[in-house]
Amino acid sequence: MVLKHIFTLEDLEQDEDEDEDESMAEFLIRDIREQCSKFGRVENAVLFDAEPEGVMTVRFANGSAAHACVKKMHGRRLEGRLVEARIADGTERFQKRGAAAEKED
Repeated sequence: MVLKHIFTLEDLEQDEDEDEDESMAEFLIRDIREQCSKFGRVENAVLFDAEPEGVMTVRFANGSAAHACVKKMHGRRLEGRLVEARIADGTERFQKRGAAAEKED
């Protein structure tokens, strides 16, 4: 599943200046995993911190969970941004720069 407009690059850049236990990227990954796990087992969540559209992907153990999550997440407002959610088609090539941008079980 692909989520867009989850964050802004400015959010992540401001976070680099702060001294906290958890980075903004880590917080977002944890938060999205928790929200998405309500629909089924999440196998992987990736935050693409070089994408200006605020892209994250979430891989579920089964397709029905992904479809249910897309239905719930698409069109939601997050910090004033309209979230776009869709099923990944496998051709996406998003960019990331940070090692903390990925978390697997």
